[in-house]
Amino acid sequence: MCTHMVKKLKGDHTPAVIAAVYGNRHYDDALLQMKDILVEQGFVVIVVGAFLVGHSVFPSVASGRPDARDKAAMDDFAESCRYF
Repeated sequence: MCTHMVKKLKGDHTPAVIAAVYGNRHYDDALLQMKDILVEQGFVVIVVGAFLVGHSVFPSVASGRPDARDKAAMDDFAESCRYF
């Protein structure tokens, strides 16, 4: 996780969007951890999302992802961020 980089950010009730990608393995509590860090830094988390993509080390895992359905979900997620 990129916690050391995020901890350098400072917000002042600044809206934040969190997105995680994972290669066909659960992303555990990465979204919750990132939310906790951002809130500590002064951000207000407005939306979170997790998206399945091909694995970066083992290309046969989640091969072909994101597919058209995944991309449509990503587009919907991005669109929902516009309204906050």
